Amino acid sequence: PLVLRPLSSTTGVEISGVDLRQPLSEAAAGEIRDALNVWGAVFFRDQDITPDQQVAFAERRMVTFEARLAELQALTADVESRMDDLAVRRTTLDAVRSEVEGVHAVSARSKADLKFVEAQRGAVTALRVKVDALLATAQRTDEKLTEIDARQRMVDEVQLKVSVITAMLADVQVNVETVGAQRLVLDHVLANLARLEDMTHQAQSTLRSLQTERALAERIEQGIRTLKARTSVGEVKKQA
Repeated sequence: PLVLRPLSSTTGVEISGVDLRQPLSEAAAGEIRDALNVWGAVFFRDQDITPDQQVAFAERRMVTFEARLAELQALTADVESRMDDLAVRRTTLDAVRSEVEGVHAVSARSKADLKFVEAQRGAVTALRVKVDALLATAQRTDEKLTEIDARQRMVDEVQLKVSVITAMLADVQVNVETVGAQRLVLDHVLANLARLEDMTHQAQSTLRSLQTERALAERIEQGIRTLKARTSVGEVKKQA
């Protein structure tokens, strides 16, 4: 069995009687978890465990924590649902409070009205029963209103957290817009590069055309020289 020895009056407890190298039973794990919830910190003395065994123990604790987190999330959803119901019923409670205030006003009538009521003793007795019932209802209503006020404070805290998250989302949106603007500049540069590539292709095509024309001109010039040479030879032969 586990032995718990508190280390102070408020925080910390030493647990013995358990070997963390071995798998824990559900009962032992539950006792350790309860001790951690009560004392805030638990200590295990003289535990000769390897790092892998320590990781395995921590993973078992993580599984328990995740299960507890799922329970808390379910409880949070239930609380939010109850808060919605309380918000809907708050209007009804306000109406009841108004009626109770009216009853208080009726109970504060003048002495003459009280004398008339005294004459109607039976009616007064019945009315008193009703007033007592209404006062009891008013007290319960005040308790409910106090609870609603506490819930309202919780709602305000949630709204504050939502505001913080909204601000963070706004910052993210600004960063996204900045990235979008930079992308527009990049697209413009890529378009210019595409146009430059087209111009390069056109220049290469023109250069090839010029090279072809130059080769043709050289062949024509060579033909003219050959023709001139042949003409010169013919004239020399004629003169001879």
